[in-house]
Amino acid sequence: MSQAVLGQSIPAQTQASCSNMTSTFSANMASKMESKPISIHSLVLVSEDSLTRLALRVMIESEYPEWRCHETTIAENWVEKVEREKPDIVILSLSMRSGLGLRQIRQLTSLMPEIAMLVLSPLEDAIYASQVLAAGAIGFLSRNAEPRQILDALEQMAQGRLFVSDKIAEQILYYSNSTRARHKSTTNMDPISQLTPREREVFQLLGAGFSTKQIAHQLHLNAHTIETYRERIRTRIRAQDGNELAYRAILWLLMNE
Repeated sequence: MSQAVLGQSIPAQTQASCSNMTSTFSANMASKMESKPISIHSLVLVSEDSLTRLALRVMIESEYPEWRCHETTIAENWVEKVEREKPDIVILSLSMRSGLGLRQIRQLTSLMPEIAMLVLSPLEDAIYASQVLAAGAIGFLSRNAEPRQILDALEQMAQGRLFVSDKIAEQILYYSNSTRARHKSTTNMDPISQLTPREREVFQLLGAGFSTKQIAHQLHLNAHTIETYRERIRTRIRAQDGNELAYRAILWLLMNE
């Protein structure tokens, strides 16, 4: 699978013609690309699978013998371990068992804003990738990425550039263009401004990557009520489906950070 530095794979004229929300998302991603290059001396490998950590360590130490590699499992409080080690880069390899990790990604990048994080995910999906990038990571690849692709990502990240696969960049562009086309024929009034305070609360939590069950717990409501809110919000903002609803929620969250 070929890879892309986000922003280079999407034509400038297409980005410029997107809606205000999409432009804000592109600007947020562009600001990540403008980060200063970093000198890499150490990194931490985070995975629940010891074989995954070993494979990553052998690959990286063969290519960059001067880098110090540390390891930790997701079962441990890996955020505290990473903070103690103070690495330049973190590679977080997730599985379906270990969960999506958005809360921990936000926590770590809040504690260490300068850290460069590469997420290797079992979900190669633009919605989840956007949430990971919004949470503070600057690299996103499939867990099945080839070793050379992971090394390419590390090289780009060392230069301060955001890195995703071409597949993810194309999906993000698709959602951007889909949203722009749907709203060309509608009123200029922002539909999100018409949401009730509770609907906006649910919308914000969707953008932050919370599941229906997590939102219900956070707001002390039952899951069926949250599903009703999700459908009502989707209708009000004219999102085509649940994927577009999630994508629009991420964009709105980025606009209002």
